[in-house]
Amino acid sequence: MNQRIFSLLVILLLVCVSNVFSADWKFYGGADIKKGDEIYVFYDSESIKISTNNNIMVWVKGVSYKSIDKILNNKHNKVIIDKAARKIADGYISPYSKITPEIEYKGNMNIIAWEEVANNSSTGVRLKAYHEIDCTENKIRTLSITIFKNGIVSKSSSNVGDWDFIAPDSNAELLGKILCEYRKSK
Repeated sequence: MNQRIFSLLVILLLVCVSNVFSADWKFYGGADIKKGDEIYVFYDSESIKISTNNNIMVWVKGVSYKSIDKILNNKHNKVIIDKAARKIADGYISPYSKITPEIEYKGNMNIIAWEEVANNSSTGVRLKAYHEIDCTENKIRTLSITIFKNGIVSKSSSNVGDWDFIAPDSNAELLGKILCEYRKSK
């Protein structure tokens, strides 16, 4: 009897721990790495931290567009499409769509589907990075970065980068807008 109770407690603990460490990836842009090799970039809304000096730290990842497209076009991935449809029915609007009002309903639907793929699969992950954003100075720096090639780490660095001004019309600008708005709401 005690063995059964212990086993149930371990299972319950594992379920709780896996929920605590889950990520919630949100789309914020895309880039061409090289011709024909496009990635979409996402930030983990569960990893957002506001430091004592009021800067924002967040994990981001880049996912191959080809990988996202392949997963969405797979007939067997009904779960991802169902989750995206449920979010849309519940009125969810992606943070990206909120800061880019020219995005139409169909664009928001696509973004939500991409977010669901990012949440449910590590296939096609090209990079993961930990960034710090200074909203007051409009600057960003990389705290850590890992680059993947064919699912294997090809380069990794934990050297804290220099502060750079956030370039206009860049992914960093979009990420900064989203996260600095988030900071204001806290």
